[in-house]
Amino acid sequence: MISPDQANRKDVEKRIVEWRTRRAERLEAQRVVDAMQKEESALKSWLIAVFQAQAYEGMVIDSRITGLSTREVHSVTDKEAFVDYIYENQAIDLLQFRLSETAIVAREDAGFEVPGTEIVEAFDLFDRKA
Repeated sequence: MISPDQANRKDVEKRIVEWRTRRAERLEAQRVVDAMQKEESALKSWLIAVFQAQAYEGMVIDSRITGLSTREVHSVTDKEAFVDYIYENQAIDLLQFRLSETAIVAREDAGFEVPGTEIVEAFDLFDRKA
């Protein structure tokens, strides 16, 4: 590719057309990926519900096992108490788009309780060779 300071109008026009083409291809591919991800998410939610409702641990199909994995995570139960705690203790490190498990566990390990939270089970699917 020519250096930007050496490009003439014809070079720029050519790159604009290339960029537009690549961008259109990427956007179309992204639309396909988004649709596939939406389908995958719906299937995953349905499977998690089935595994929970029917107490399945896993199923082996074609030499692969798919099952329900669980782990305990903190969940806010009292938002007002939780936010008050953050303000009173300058504990902004507890905030992300979700609770910071590391920050909560560190406080618990230090003997502090974080009000407005409790431990709940989080569910996800796994798929690996049997």
